[in-house]
Amino acid sequence: MESSKNRKAFKLIAFAVGVIIAIVALSGWRLADTNGRFGADISFKAIPSGHLSTSAGAAFLTQTGLRPGAPLSAPGLVAVTNIGRANHGFRIRAVPSTPALNDLLAVQVTVAGQPLYSGTLGGLTEWSGGIFTLAQGQREPLELQAWLPATSARGFDGQIVEVDLQFKRDDSGPVG
Repeated sequence: MESSKNRKAFKLIAFAVGVIIAIVALSGWRLADTNGRFGADISFKAIPSGHLSTSAGAAFLTQTGLRPGAPLSAPGLVAVTNIGRANHGFRIRAVPSTPALNDLLAVQVTVAGQPLYSGTLGGLTEWSGGIFTLAQGQREPLELQAWLPATSARGFDGQIVEVDLQFKRDDSGPVG
């Protein structure tokens, strides 16, 4: 009789300890407080072309939890090199995995410190109006900044967008 009572007490204590462990574990795994808004996740990857190589094989800019008006993070940086046999001009365009942020995400691109594009992600889905020129073998930094302006009210929550940055040779302008 005494061992039956001990067994029941042991089972009750073991169950209580299990419940306490489960509560502690679950409270440690809860999501951070986001006021019901998760932000957007973006990544940019530079895709080499036949005349242009890039230093990054993976994403060169990744941002998570982007929210309107948040402070700018460090820009993404990738080196681009003209591997062609002559001086060439190049245009860029963005190919997003989804158009969800096309009208919301602001993008600014510079090459060798010179502005190449500034506008929305959607505006960069067409080949850039600006051309950057590289001499044969020349390597320069391409810097990309992306953010959600404070005026972006809706449509960004929970969006995950991967963007391929493509390059096209364009010798229509002066290429030195």
